[in-house]
Amino acid sequence: MKKQLFLTFMMLISISNFAQKGKDIKNPNIETSGTHFENPTTERTWSNANGDSYTKAKYKAYNGITFVKINTKKDMKLLLNYDLKVEKGELEMQIIDSKGTILFQKTAEKDEIGSTELAFKSDEKYQIKFIGTDTKGSYFCQWIEQN
Repeated sequence: MKKQLFLTFMMLISISNFAQKGKDIKNPNIETSGTHFENPTTERTWSNANGDSYTKAKYKAYNGITFVKINTKKDMKLLLNYDLKVEKGELEMQIIDSKGTILFQKTAEKDEIGSTELAFKSDEKYQIKFIGTDTKGSYFCQWIEQN
């Protein structure tokens, strides 16, 4: 029962932080880089920003793949909050490891807000991928180190 209360409390805190999109959270054991593009975008309406604990982008027309690289200094659980806005087309978000194994996948044809908790290992490299198919909208994803 205490564990359930603690998890509920942690989820409320992270939802509160999530509501402040773009507010960086200190994750002392997580290293990130990106946004990286599989193919450079020529879309003039593309804009994105990254912090130590989040990535976000907004676009009017997007076909392609972007990703953020994540490495952890120790084995840990990571809480991923996401907000996918889809005005048209389709946006897919994937969390994959270095072997290409999909640990989490969400395909959106309409707005999707949610969170998931994943176990990350220190000796593994991960990516958060965003795959746009004739899509208009935006995405936001934030990762929060869990104890």
